[in-house]
Amino acid sequence: MATPPALLLRPSCAFKDCRLDALPNMDKCEVHKFRKQCRMPDCFNIVYARHLCVRHGGKKKCTATGCQANAYGGNFCGQHGGSLSKPACKFQGCIKQSHTRGLCVTHGGGRRCQMDGCGHYARGGGLCHKHKSDHVHQQQHRHQVYNSSTTHVKKDTLAIKEEQTELHIHQQRLLHTRFEPIIKDEYYCRGSYDAAYKDDLTHTEFLALLLQYFPPNTAHDPWKLKPRAPVRSPCSVDGLVMV
Repeated sequence: MATPPALLLRPSCAFKDCRLDALPNMDKCEVHKFRKQCRMPDCFNIVYARHLCVRHGGKKKCTATGCQANAYGGNFCGQHGGSLSKPACKFQGCIKQSHTRGLCVTHGGGRRCQMDGCGHYARGGGLCHKHKSDHVHQQQHRHQVYNSSTTHVKKDTLAIKEEQTELHIHQQRLLHTRFEPIIKDEYYCRGSYDAAYKDDLTHTEFLALLLQYFPPNTAHDPWKLKPRAPVRSPCSVDGLVMV
């Protein structure tokens, strides 16, 4: 009788002492999927340096005669004069570097991952390798969302500037168009005045004439042309107002 798929055991991670399930189509678990394996045959330790684990030479050995300990800060181990950037583990008989509380990682000195429920050691930024990778992906996603929203804001700003530029060009053209032969209309400056149109004047010339006969009360209240929606033709202007 065939075993149901749900009861099939998934292979465990290939690394030594790791009991986590391997990922589909991989021989490594989620925690160790980016870690390299020692190049020595039948060795399932994690690479430390030069494609080798600590046991097979990933760390330099002490050069003292007969000493097989790892060298620290030079050619010697801690017992033979090697300089340690941090003091050795205070656990009796251990010569590894201490990390926190005077203990090495093996004896409980390593920092744990800050994520709730995670028992792995922190590798950087207070997070283990897995949660650090997840954090980087979240930051990248937020950055993409921010760039997308910024792009929309820039497009809206450019559209407003284009509309303002088109309006300015339209007003400048309108200032130099000719009046239609209409007898009179109203112009506003602290009241209203009847003014006769002259069909051979441009709007700019008429404004100069208006300033000559109807000067503003102060230098800060000049006459300004404010074209309104034309009711007769695109060249007509219905009013001059104080702006």
